[in-house]
Amino acid sequence: MKKIIRVSWEPKQSLLSTTLCGRMDEEDIAEWKEMLQMSIDAIPDDTLFRLLANFTGVEAVNANVHAVFRMSLPHLLAQYDCRLSFLNLFPETAIELSSKRGIRCRAIANVVEDAARMGDYDYRFASEQEGFFNDLNEALQWLNKVTATKMQLQQRA
Repeated sequence: MKKIIRVSWEPKQSLLSTTLCGRMDEEDIAEWKEMLQMSIDAIPDDTLFRLLANFTGVEAVNANVHAVFRMSLPHLLAQYDCRLSFLNLFPETAIELSSKRGIRCRAIANVVEDAARMGDYDYRFASEQEGFFNDLNEALQWLNKVTATKMQLQQRA
């Protein structure tokens, strides 16, 4: 499987997208984390955004890489007022939320190929702000329901 590491910020849609696919090592995850931070740094202050996290076909080379990968996004998003619900699986993980530069993540669609796991996560953890999918198009449709108007209303609150 071809290795893909991609992050993009689409300002007109208030959408941050990331895709990881293939066998990832420590250097790959470090590159991905740097790309994520650079993209978030490009988001204007006091902006609400949505995140599409597509991890279809991603595989860590070892357990350590998997652990670093698994916790990278939750720690990053906590700085933008977003606590990922899968952290409920790890009660020992205490993450404090903040709103760096007034930027807040208002919705995240998680995508992996494992339909059974995503179905379980969707049943246990899904909310108005977080969804779990094994189909990229379904994830995008769900994210598009979090409209700019709704986000603007939340921003005024």
